[in-house]
Amino acid sequence: MLSVSVPHSIVFLIPTELNPRSNGHACILTLAKELQAVGHDVSLLPFQPYRFYRRYWPKLPQAYRQLKFLAHPSEAFQNSLLVVPESTPRGLLNKLRPFFQDVLWWVLAPSGLLTTYKPAMRAGDLMLPFSSFTLPYSPNYLFVHPPADDALAKANRVFLPHRLQLRSVCFYTGKGRLKALPRPLHRALLGLNIRLITRAYPSTRKGLISLLADSRGLISFDPLTNLNLEAANLGLPVYLPGNPFAPVCFADFPINLTPYVTDDAETFLARLAENDSPKRLSLQLFRSLNSQAVALMIRVCTDVSLADSLRMQPETLHAIDRYCQAIKETRTIQTVFNGTALSSGLTTLYVRSLKLPYWIHIGFCQCLNLIDRVADILATTGLFRILQPFIVFFGIRLFSIGSRLRRLPPISWF
Repeated sequence: MLSVSVPHSIVFLIPTELNPRSNGHACILTLAKELQAVGHDVSLLPFQPYRFYRRYWPKLPQAYRQLKFLAHPSEAFQNSLLVVPESTPRGLLNKLRPFFQDVLWWVLAPSGLLTTYKPAMRAGDLMLPFSSFTLPYSPNYLFVHPPADDALAKANRVFLPHRLQLRSVCFYTGKGRLKALPRPLHRALLGLNIRLITRAYPSTRKGLISLLADSRGLISFDPLTNLNLEAANLGLPVYLPGNPFAPVCFADFPINLTPYVTDDAETFLARLAENDSPKRLSLQLFRSLNSQAVALMIRVCTDVSLADSLRMQPETLHAIDRYCQAIKETRTIQTVFNGTALSSGLTTLYVRSLKLPYWIHIGFCQCLNLIDRVADILATTGLFRILQPFIVFFGIRLFSIGSRLRRLPPISWF
């Protein structure tokens, strides 16, 4: 049990491949830095310390190297609180438990949705969800937003009086499965440029923000990506073709996303047709939310009654499992192919189909749906990991086909 007599040290368990460009990793680093700034004792422990220090420590920006990193759990204070993400490997956590007084699960994504294993949660562990998307109706959320960089802050201030002059719509797949767009939206896109965003392009933050700022809207197949929130920061309407979340998740998010994000094509088209200057989210509000997160973490370490209220009961674990299973049953997210859906390998061809007759688009999407269903079966049986080298081999050739098609004279593309 946590005690109120001693200020407790906090140890964040971090992925070995720590990358500040990943929003989840950036949130962990941001919270650690802000806790350290108010004088709290904070440390970070990598999944694999040797590999982290050898490969990833030299790549960290200097601002994050000032944090305290541990090479072994025995270096932490005995009364430390271990904060772990839902992606923590089961075996690793079981080895770490004896070194720490308590474990707090910071659920950054629906537990068990993005991993092939079930997190090693126990009744009695503490739990704080990141937002209403990770677990709706929670009384407390530990929401953190990385500080806005110069590119985002500048674009957030720029006044755009005539949105209809913009002739582009951004397109992003991420962890989402590709599916057919409704006919009215497909028809509307025939007259607009489609600008594809991937994990590799644009390669810089400045390029990404510039691409979003020069676009009229965003079509995102990944309902969990932070790109949706950044689009809202710039006032862009966002359309989710595959949305597994209830409306309450958008309304109860720390910032109401209902005016910006929708899964209704007609609503999205109406927002695209608006010519007013976009209403952007306030970056100042995000800074205040970070301060609330810091205050909540300090209360967890000093307030026994709050800590006890965060302890998971058996019914809490069942509710978490049911929520994750309900999302999986919607078949909107898949992460078997390097964290993406297998059909995402044909994204370039999918974008091409948006400039072709609708019946071709529908037929192509039916083939993509079949590909993802086969990937589900292979992943469930464990065969996907065996066949993955062959899938990558043939996938490279499919990418080259898409690249050659993209170099052909475009069909109302640009």
